[in-house]
Amino acid sequence: MSVELVKEEIARFLTRTEAEVLCIRGKWGVGKTYTWSKAIEAAQRANAIRLPRYSYVSLFGVGSLDELKFAIFENVITLSGGVRRPDIETLDEFVSSRFSWRKWARLVRAVPIVKNAIGGDATSLVSFMTIRDQIICIDDLERCGQNLSVNDVLGLISYLREQRNCKVVLILNDEMLEQEDKRDFAKHLEKVIDLSLAYEPRPGDSVKIAIQGTDDVSLLIAERCVSLGPH
Repeated sequence: MSVELVKEEIARFLTRTEAEVLCIRGKWGVGKTYTWSKAIEAAQRANAIRLPRYSYVSLFGVGSLDELKFAIFENVITLSGGVRRPDIETLDEFVSSRFSWRKWARLVRAVPIVKNAIGGDATSLVSFMTIRDQIICIDDLERCGQNLSVNDVLGLISYLREQRNCKVVLILNDEMLEQEDKRDFAKHLEKVIDLSLAYEPRPGDSVKIAIQGTDDVSLLIAERCVSLGPH
């Protein structure tokens, strides 16, 4: 699919309010994450996004479902302030908007009781309670840790859509999945994912991202890079 068509589909995805899952597939280094990031920044500036919060999580090195749940929580930003890098201030802003610190303290005190009853990591349990009605981007599925399976990730994505009213974007290089993970991904693709896009930029599209100058040297380099072709 061309870059322009992918951008159009992403823009439509961001303006809709209903919970849904978008998948962006493509080779490493072609600009999948860059294109997504620029699209959400542009939509935010245009005040076109209807959900108030956003989390971006790379699965690179994430080793368990509890780690993933907590990563979604700690990377939440409030979109009214722009698309920013998450830090302690954005986390404090999010938690304060969801709970008073007094209520948060009561929840933390109650966690050991709940943890003993159902098991699981206490921090992940409490923090994940706050995740709903937002956009979530899960990147690098093919690079997740050995103890986090494709089935785990897809199951969580389905839960976020169905039970938490979230819009989820999954970005991956599906060609680099292990054989078993490829089978699991293909098996659950239609059930979990509403729209799957193949990101396949032409050489000229990639050069526009990498070389943005308009001076003679930049234009010459861009021309020579395009002439090299896709390989």
